[in-house]
Amino acid sequence: MGEAGINKTAKLVTSEEMRLLEDRASQQGIDNAILMDTAGLEIALAVSREIGFLRQIPILILVGPGNNGLDGLIAGRHLSSFGAKVTAILLSERIPTDTIMTKVDQSGVRILSLSSRNGDESLDLLGDEIKKSIVIVDAIFGIGMNRPIVGYLSKVLASVNKKKRKNSLIFAVDSPTGLFIDSGGIDKSFLAPDVTLALGFLKIGHVTQPGASRIGRLQLLDIGIPINIESSIRTNLITKEIVSKYLVDRPNDSNKGTFGKAFIIGGSKNYVGAVGFAAGAAYRSGVGLVTTAVPREIYPMIATAIPEATVIPIDLSSSNPHPSIMVNTRSIHKVIGGYSSLLFGCGIGLSRQSGIMLEDLLLSGIELPPVVLDADGLNLMSKVGNWWERLPSGALLTPHPGEMSTLTGEKISEIQSDRQSFCRYYAQKWNTTIVLKGANTVISSPSGETWVSPWADPVLSAAGTGDVLSGLIAGFVAQGIAVKESAILSVYVHGLAGEQFSKTVAGSGMFASDLLGLVPTCIESLKEENP
Repeated sequence: MGEAGINKTAKLVTSEEMRLLEDRASQQGIDNAILMDTAGLEIALAVSREIGFLRQIPILILVGPGNNGLDGLIAGRHLSSFGAKVTAILLSERIPTDTIMTKVDQSGVRILSLSSRNGDESLDLLGDEIKKSIVIVDAIFGIGMNRPIVGYLSKVLASVNKKKRKNSLIFAVDSPTGLFIDSGGIDKSFLAPDVTLALGFLKIGHVTQPGASRIGRLQLLDIGIPINIESSIRTNLITKEIVSKYLVDRPNDSNKGTFGKAFIIGGSKNYVGAVGFAAGAAYRSGVGLVTTAVPREIYPMIATAIPEATVIPIDLSSSNPHPSIMVNTRSIHKVIGGYSSLLFGCGIGLSRQSGIMLEDLLLSGIELPPVVLDADGLNLMSKVGNWWERLPSGALLTPHPGEMSTLTGEKISEIQSDRQSFCRYYAQKWNTTIVLKGANTVISSPSGETWVSPWADPVLSAAGTGDVLSGLIAGFVAQGIAVKESAILSVYVHGLAGEQFSKTVAGSGMFASDLLGLVPTCIESLKEENP
């Protein structure tokens, strides 16, 4: 999605939270009628900016039963005053004497009513209006849709999708009809817009798949709700302004000790590259030193691939594993106090030896720097009963949906149907920060506060990109940035690097290593926001 048309500190709200914010605005003396009139004007202005000259341009407003329909009618009144030929089609009955209706009627807007009782006749009328309209404004449900679309309305939407002109533009008021705004789900009768005009605040469904990819260009319109009433909203869109504030200063008299040391444990004969990607990303984040602990059998490859890193060989192949692993654990514990972050799991495999090491090192209560758990580390941990009760305080988990399913026992489809809710619930239950990877990655802290990435780029759907992300997080944590902030910053930089690759290199066929070279430039671009 990116950030075009989005304000710099965007909050993400549910439909219910939006209603509460409007109520609070009313309590502060901002009447709902004022908000609606402002919304209508801003919608009209947005259409005008998009289309340009409006005189005699045929515009069709599809008017639903609630306040969203009224927003559309008010927008129609303003568009008529701009010179457009506006027709409003009422898809449900409205009180003719209503003040808004009276003003709209007096403004020159042509008002028609459709009824399911007239069957094909009314659909033919609608089809005629659709065919001659350059602009169609979807003001049917907005954020008020809460059940599947059936019957006559589904026929109406099908008619719009089928009969609209190739050069016409559809504007959705607040939310396209057919989008479940609290989850991002899509109804089969979805009316795909070219532009979605979010009113007041962005909604969860605007940045949640699959809806986020089908709402066209997203614009956020200020309708006059005071910004001070949003403090209770716990879900945020990650923006450049937010993450730029997390960067650490890099004074000229720095040395490698200034920017911390990251310790990474991972790798196996089947996943040699994972540790390399993570270590490379940690270095690219700006960390001073990276040490990797890898199985002895891949030690030469890692030492060659990442010559900048210190490499410690560990034995994960003993036929009598536990004593050997204990030696590994003790040797790591002797030095780990000198490091400022610990990443465990990238490519380490699911062997018994790896599981023993996880328990002896991470779940034993010994003092550790902030811990990041990724990939196989998560799968190994899922086999330990009540692991969250033994996890070091302040740990961070980076599961993809499959790993989240393994950790929780929930179906992947259920997790994906409401990613924010699942992420928030388990972050609170496990008292840990969770980065739920995927399109529009979600981050939740133990407090329940949640952040959503603006990025949903398919180039990041490649092996090794998750290792790059976990390496970035470990690198930023090592530099003294708090765990939560490191996760938010890393997710943004990771997504931005993916977008830069798509724009400047290619749209597909990316190696995870391609991201590494783009990370410093992406970090540098954030400094422009926070000089």
